[in-house]
Amino acid sequence: GFRAGDLLFGMKRYRDALLAYGRVAQDFPRSDKAPPAMLSAAESMVRLEMKDDAVSVLRQLVERYPKTDAAAKARARLAELAPPEKPKAKKTDSRRK
Repeated sequence: GFRAGDLLFGMKRYRDALLAYGRVAQDFPRSDKAPPAMLSAAESMVRLEMKDDAVSVLRQLVERYPKTDAAAKARARLAELAPPEKPKAKKTDSRRK
């Protein structure tokens, strides 16, 4: 469960923590623990160098549970992990007619 995930995360057993958090989010999607479980699963992924997967989970969290505290934290974490790309400046033709 969620507490097991927290304990495993605290012991730096991120892969096991990820599995525990994932079970909570998948098996109990209507639980109030599902959003924080997704957030913690994403953080476990970051620690396991699975950044792209973490970004995907954070985006799912924001989409599924937009009004939760976990979603607000997910938005902030997304800004750190996947900042929006800046529009590329258009190349201008320096030759004038």
